[in-house]
Amino acid sequence: MIVPVKSYANIVNLGNIEHIIEIEMQDTTISFDKRKSHNINTNGIWLELDGKTYYFKTIKTMTHLINELLGVKITEYFGLSSVHYKIGKGLYNGKVIYGLLSKYERKQGYQYQNLEDLIFSEDSLITEPYDYRDLSFLKVLENTYSGSPLPNQLKTVLIRDLVTNEQDRKMSEIHIRENNHILELDKLFDYEIEWNLIAEETETDLEEINMTQDDIHISYKIPGLLAWNEKELSYIQNDSIFQKQLSHFMEMEIVGMLEQVEIENSLMLSQMDYDYYSLYSEIMKSKIKSMGFLK
Repeated sequence: MIVPVKSYANIVNLGNIEHIIEIEMQDTTISFDKRKSHNINTNGIWLELDGKTYYFKTIKTMTHLINELLGVKITEYFGLSSVHYKIGKGLYNGKVIYGLLSKYERKQGYQYQNLEDLIFSEDSLITEPYDYRDLSFLKVLENTYSGSPLPNQLKTVLIRDLVTNEQDRKMSEIHIRENNHILELDKLFDYEIEWNLIAEETETDLEEINMTQDDIHISYKIPGLLAWNEKELSYIQNDSIFQKQLSHFMEMEIVGMLEQVEIENSLMLSQMDYDYYSLYSEIMKSKIKSMGFLK
């Protein structure tokens, strides 16, 4: 795909990607299937750039590109830390391909693990495999790590992912760092499969399928809302972090964020892009109100 950027856009040129030596990552907090990829079109590749390590992930559609860049804005809007992306391009199999570069960073003095390893450690109180949106594991973390910011940060992640309809967040890709027995969330990443109000996630851009409001399933079920059943409603209504972040979402102005994404990356977004994300935001706010999650 060709990314619609302005002529002065700051695109990182990687040259011939086939000549790049891939880095095989040894960090076990990274998902096994992403430590090294033999197919750039599947998971992306790790590479060295200016003496630093980056992950380069191919952009499949313009919608995925917007989701990723907008995802950073949303994460930071909720007070969470996110990776930052640079748009890059290179030659692969004789064709120019575009992708997103994100820098690999680890702070000195910290120990790292992913949420899956933390939840299912040998002394874990949880023995059954839970979806990270299931609040059962969160209640255990609240009791076990009450002196760390991690439980409240994970509540915020749940709200952030709920309102964006994030469908690809795995426990193994939520990274935790620890220093002096204090656990906190590390940077979030991977936002391409979000903002979906269509019956099935698609790898086709909105413009290409000429989508209109009539094509959007207003009754489309949000996985996070399904996980939060009536038994959890009281817990959500009476938790100050959940209520604070839900209220924060109600005040969120998506158009302004899209404008920032467009300006900062020298992109040329269409009116259809603005209309879709605006409509999505309106629908989600209406759903949260009607389902009683916000007091």
